[in-house]
Amino acid sequence: MKSLLKTALVVLVAGGCLLGSTACGEKSRTKPRKAKKTTVKTEKASPGTEKASPAKTGFRVVQIDGEPRVVTEAELDGIRFEIRSTYKEQLARYKKEKQEAKKNQTPFDKPKPKAPRLRVAKKTFATAAEANAYRDRLLTKKASAKSKETPPKAPAKKPAEGSG
Repeated sequence: MKSLLKTALVVLVAGGCLLGSTACGEKSRTKPRKAKKTTVKTEKASPGTEKASPAKTGFRVVQIDGEPRVVTEAELDGIRFEIRSTYKEQLARYKKEKQEAKKNQTPFDKPKPKAPRLRVAKKTFATAAEANAYRDRLLTKKASAKSKETPPKAPAKKPAEGSG
């Protein structure tokens, strides 16, 4: 039995079926390799020769948790960083307190801190007066929305008993 398998293997190898050729009527299983593109790496510019980015000028209106503020364009990145870092600190403190409560087997009812929501107005204002006017419009819009009280919902009507 072993000799029969050996001869069959020799015939298949000789025929090229196991070598991936198309002699057995099958397509080749190997794909032709694509030529590698060679790129010339350029040296990085020395630190003093980089082009300076244009100074960020103008004023933006940002809303942090719904409270509008006027900030300069240059301060915006700092505000984003400050918000992220304070939230990370609050979350780390929350996790630590929760872990301590679990370790001491005491109840922990403190809610998880919510990430502050930062909304930035798309428009950049040239002067602080324009930005303040836009901020005032947002405040009046917010105040008018709060003054419009929603009417209380009517209690749900219960189906009359015995009407069925």
